Amino acid sequence: MGVFRRRHRVLLGSASGSLVTGLLSQAAVDAWGWRIPFLAGAVITLCGYLIRRHGLEEAYQPADAGVAWYKGPLRLAVTEHGTRMIQAIGIAAFFAGGFYLIFVYLTTYLSRVVGHPASHAFDIHSINMIIYTGMSVVGGFTGDRFGFRQEQRHVGTGGQSENHSRNQIGGKDGKFRDESAHALGRCRRQLDDAVDHIRSCRAASCPRGPCAGRTISSAVSDGDGGLHESDDYFGSRLRPFGHSPALLADPIMQAALFILAVSLLFLAYPGIDIWFSALFYHPDVGFPMNRLGAFVALRSLTEILLISAVIVLIAAAVIKLLRPTRPTPIRPCDIVFLLTTLALGPGLIVNAFFKEFWGRPRPSAVDLFGGDSPFVGIWELSDSCISNCSFVSGEAAAAMWLVAVAIAVPGRWRKPALILAVVLAVLLSLNRIAFGRHFLSDVLLAWGLTLLVIAVIHRIVVERPPVWLANDRLEACLTDLGLGLRRGTKHG
Repeated sequence: MGVFRRRHRVLLGSASGSLVTGLLSQAAVDAWGWRIPFLAGAVITLCGYLIRRHGLEEAYQPADAGVAWYKGPLRLAVTEHGTRMIQAIGIAAFFAGGFYLIFVYLTTYLSRVVGHPASHAFDIHSINMIIYTGMSVVGGFTGDRFGFRQEQRHVGTGGQSENHSRNQIGGKDGKFRDESAHALGRCRRQLDDAVDHIRSCRAASCPRGPCAGRTISSAVSDGDGGLHESDDYFGSRLRPFGHSPALLADPIMQAALFILAVSLLFLAYPGIDIWFSALFYHPDVGFPMNRLGAFVALRSLTEILLISAVIVLIAAAVIKLLRPTRPTPIRPCDIVFLLTTLALGPGLIVNAFFKEFWGRPRPSAVDLFGGDSPFVGIWELSDSCISNCSFVSGEAAAAMWLVAVAIAVPGRWRKPALILAVVLAVLLSLNRIAFGRHFLSDVLLAWGLTLLVIAVIHRIVVERPPVWLANDRLEACLTDLGLGLRRGTKHG
């Protein structure tokens, strides 16, 4: 929560700088306008002091202040958790350096080196902070739900019963009591996760396939404290959000509603596309970020990731054919799911259909940004572009396809993979907007179409497949094909 508050402070400072530079001339800002944010900060500081001075604070009192676990917290942290402290320091240093480069140095670079007006530079900075604040919310939710805060919450809800167990087990040995309390919290987390699995299946209303017969006893630990899904359980990979009605909790419906919401927004306010692209445009140099080596290298990352993923999938099938008696390194249904979504989403629907036949000119070709073509809104057919047009973004669709790859990874790594895939999709897609190659609506609709394809194909191939697409049937077919090839090779 403290990180979230710090992001708000930086966002407030960026927004105030954008407001001052937008309302005042550069001469006025240099003469006296730069003092306005500092004066406003003084007022905020005074308000904070008054709230702190007259507010009520509840002092923290440990549940059992007499045990050794609460004595010498610094010594305990160094001796018991030294490795984790080094990891935490490294992560903090990495994010501090990245934060300085993106949110401190970038504004100066855009205004003094690239030549952007100061107001545009601050606008870009504010947008970055909004995105970063949203990512902080996602990270905080993930930590609360799956990380250390969850353990604290479980210990807190255990109340006196868990403290009593901690004191009873192990006598005066404080370390053993801590291990026992940790074991109790781990068991409670396992039960809660199992109940979440059952609730998600009921919310999705799937009477057959992965949700059939799912019970608490089927979600057992394998001995290392982690819950593992059974081989035929895929339902949690596209778990519905929250406790919405079954229809709205369906991932297919959520993707369709996202497409509808984006379409209505940009049909009602088409100027959003122009405003957002103008943040990266300068009248003298056009879209300067498409000439910076770091951003050009970032663009090539999409192609590298796609080619690598396809090579890995094909290699898994080839390994199965070469060793037919062993299981496929990657589930055959996952191979079909990933290759099908890649071919249908970014391949057929986005690149072969929309980009070739819709005719929306790219931002760099629009007269508002130094081109010759008029601006064309979303879902509007046009002949201003002949081929490989702006609507919708093929690279944004390919970047969002990485979400499908994250869905297919083993359960223990799925949530971190999903977070990484979404972050990469956002960065790679914003890169295309900064290059003047796509509008914001092109990117958002490409995301929605790709997610819709992922949800539909996952339902057909993985969750509720026909008999001939079931994972066991595909595995058996690859086994028979590999054995046939081996026999043919021997006879030949």
